[in-house]
Amino acid sequence: MGDQAMLTNIMTYFIKNPEDILQPACLALDHFRRVFLNEQRVKIQVRFYNLETITAIEGVRADKIGNFVSIKGVVLKTFPVRLLVTRMKFKCFECKREI
Repeated sequence: MGDQAMLTNIMTYFIKNPEDILQPACLALDHFRRVFLNEQRVKIQVRFYNLETITAIEGVRADKIGNFVSIKGVVLKTFPVRLLVTRMKFKCFECKREI
């Protein structure tokens, strides 16, 4: 397998399974900073840029959930995030039973 084919395979895997690469990269960078630079532990977020695959904002749909998506554009207006509740627990004050 040539270098370009291997790079393409890695890129495809990364796009489909971003957490398999992002989380270990964060841990490795944190370990390097603590061991070699004697720095304290901080939360590190690794992000990649200049990826070849760029998705138009209109192309971001439910089938992209869990995938790494690279988007290029200009933000014109933002809105607060509205959370979608899928499960809730309620507790009765009188009998302490969960509903």
